[in-house]
Amino acid sequence: MLCGAQRGPKALAGFAKKLSQAQRRALDIRPDAHGGFPAPSQPTFSRLIHAVSFDAVNRVALEFQTHRLLLG
Repeated sequence: MLCGAQRGPKALAGFAKKLSQAQRRALDIRPDAHGGFPAPSQPTFSRLIHAVSFDAVNRVALEFQTHRLLLG
């Protein structure tokens, strides 16, 4: 989902709104008072993007790719 971060929090929020309730549940989004799974908002994605280290994400992505290549 964070691949959309290149376009910013507004694009991520728009993408999240298109997800089904089952997809949101699978992403472990907390249910609201009515038992539904609301899409995260633009401010939520803004906070997330500012809190995540680009270097850490890059390192994990490279480790994942290396691992996948070694598995063949």
